[in-house]
Amino acid sequence: MRNFDFYEFVGIIVPGSALLISIGFLFKVDSVSFLLVPNSFGGLGAHVLIAYITGHLLQAIGNYIEYLYWKAWKGMPTDWPVSRAEACKSPGATEALLKLCQTESITKDLQVWRGLVAQARSAIYSKGHATRLQYFNGTYGMFRGIVADGFVVACFAWASQVDVKLVYPVIAVVVGISLNRMHRFAVHYANELFSSAKVLASNKVGVGDESNGTESR
Repeated sequence: MRNFDFYEFVGIIVPGSALLISIGFLFKVDSVSFLLVPNSFGGLGAHVLIAYITGHLLQAIGNYIEYLYWKAWKGMPTDWPVSRAEACKSPGATEALLKLCQTESITKDLQVWRGLVAQARSAIYSKGHATRLQYFNGTYGMFRGIVADGFVVACFAWASQVDVKLVYPVIAVVVGISLNRMHRFAVHYANELFSSAKVLASNKVGVGDESNGTESR
C-alpha cells in the first residue's frame, strides 16, 4: 500500500474516520464494530481503507457546503482581491499575480482572475515554495470534511440509540467551530499564496520559467 500524503491523511482519512467512529457510537452495530471503532491492527487497516473511501464521499458533500458558504462571502479568500478588495489582507496581491503570470491587464472578471491564481499556484508548487500551502490546504480540507461529517451525522442521529437532546447540541458546536477554522485556514492559504507570488515576482520568476527561483532570461 502506498503512503498517503498530508492532504489525503488529514483532509480525507481523518474526516472519514471521524464519521465511521460516530456511526459506531450512534448505532452500536456489533457485527462491524471492529471496522467502525477498530481495536486490532487488522481492524485498523480495514478502518483506514474504508475511511479513505468514506472521506472522498464526504468531500463531495463538502464541496456543496463550501460553495454555499463562500457564496455568502463573495467567493473564497483567493477571490477577494477582485470580489472584496476591502477584505483582502495582502496588499499588492493583484500586482504580484499579474507580474508572476506575465500579464499587464488588470481584470475584474472573477473567472479570469481564478485562472491567474491557478497559474500562480502551479508556479509556486513547481518552484518548491508550497510547503505551507500544502499544510493550509490539507487542514482546510479536514475542517471542511468535519463540517460534512456533522451534516451527515445530524441526518441519521434521529434514528440512533442515543439521546438526541445531547447529540444535536454537540453537532452544532462541532460544526460551528469547524466552520470557523475552515474559514481561518482558507484566509491563511490565500495570504500565503499571495506572499509566495510576491516573492517569486520580486525574483523575476515567471509562470513559464524553468529556473528554480532564479532570475528569468
